Amino acid sequence: MEKIENKDNLNIELIKDFEIYLENKFKEPHKKCRHEKHVSYPDRFSVSDEQISWSTPYPEYNPSYFLHDDVINNDITICENGWADPEDITKINHKLKSLEGEIKFNELNQPINPKGRTGIKGRGLLGKWGPNLAVDAVITRINKDSGLLEVILIERSDNGEPAFPGGMVDGNELTKESRERELEEECKLKMDLSNADEFFSGYIDDFRNTDNAWIEGVAGHLHLDEKNSENVIPIGSDDAKTAKWVALDNKIIDRLTANINLVALKMILKFYKKNTMPNSTKTQLEDIFKQYLK
Repeated sequence: MEKIENKDNLNIELIKDFEIYLENKFKEPHKKCRHEKHVSYPDRFSVSDEQISWSTPYPEYNPSYFLHDDVINNDITICENGWADPEDITKINHKLKSLEGEIKFNELNQPINPKGRTGIKGRGLLGKWGPNLAVDAVITRINKDSGLLEVILIERSDNGEPAFPGGMVDGNELTKESRERELEEECKLKMDLSNADEFFSGYIDDFRNTDNAWIEGVAGHLHLDEKNSENVIPIGSDDAKTAKWVALDNKIIDRLTANINLVALKMILKFYKKNTMPNSTKTQLEDIFKQYLK
């Protein structure tokens, strides 16, 4: 193994610059859920950056209302094994809670997206009114041959984009339980993720989001040492066409679905600041930071 870099011997100025960059990126208006949509969705009503905020008058705003048949057919009030809220919001028997703070409602008592307009009303493919909680399992290792930081990624079956293993939280599951279940379902890996660091929680700029339903995510990171990672072989299953270890670089990060690229960068920055690593890993991560700061 090559020389291990002391975690105190880091590029402090680079860290500061990248922290500012990442903070500003997270503050940008949501884009994917205004310009992209699931194939089943109607066209989104045009919403410019200046028209996103609910506090900005937009009298012409008249988006289509869309509710997918899968949501209708899985209404928990009519389907024993259903997973969706009833369309009649007054029949919901649970309190809406958001990672983004207090939820605001429109004149119809429907929750409104905390990041603003999306160009589609209703819930689309999302089962819950308001926040739909999802999890991501971020599993990393340092490849013993290349010395590069790798992560398990799947290829999503719905849009072909790379993503961390993950999915929606079912019922009263804990996020840890959901993360372990999704990792087993999508990668055929049975792992204890009790020690995963939940380093991110918040709004996800997903192409399924609407004005009245949106995805919020909690990402947990577990780094495996050489001994614990040598027999971890992901195999794509369920919602994942493929699953494999992938070396992290700017190209693969930029391809990650939704705004998960920013979640990945947050994990990388924290890993860089908190861990000892080979010089090759340190150079790899610093190169990623520098590319985004250009």
